[in-house]
Amino acid sequence: YEKEMIEQFVSFRTEGVIIYPIVKENPDPSYVNILNQYKIPFVFLGGYYEGIQAPCVMSDYYTALYDAAKYLYERGARHFFYLGGCRAIVSNTMRYEGLREYLLSQGIEFLPQMYIDNAYIACNELLDSGVLVDSIITANDFVGLAVYNSVIEHGYHVPDDISIITFNRQIPESISRISLTYIEQFIKKQ
Repeated sequence: YEKEMIEQFVSFRTEGVIIYPIVKENPDPSYVNILNQYKIPFVFLGGYYEGIQAPCVMSDYYTALYDAAKYLYERGARHFFYLGGCRAIVSNTMRYEGLREYLLSQGIEFLPQMYIDNAYIACNELLDSGVLVDSIITANDFVGLAVYNSVIEHGYHVPDDISIITFNRQIPESISRISLTYIEQFIKKQ
């Protein structure tokens, strides 16, 4: 679908394109280079495709997760899990790398099975497995709330037993009264 849209942009003689990469694995995004062939400038928003050279506007996911891991570690956490989405998405890769790098700097190996794609069901399975868990970082607050529900249903307390940090604050406090720790992306108002 994305390829067809880009071909339409070319046929419409579009002067510039903002691309928000699709939220699934894209094994060959080279079709984006069609824009280069027709000298149509483009910029990625919120992520990018590996191997495609273009400006990108996005948050520093790597540092955010590195700092979140540090925050939890300094408060005693040693058994980390990350609940995100598709591993092929650049923002998730950056989050994973930031978390993994900080933990490695502290002598903790972050294994692939500690990155979980699904939220509620996977968190239930994790907590049922008997594996030690004292901190969970999630990709967004929707996943964070699913994890929170699973943790509470398993009889644990947040943050006393299991700490939860979530990326983004998209759900207003008027809708969810659950108090989680958020990594917010501040947008400067002009």
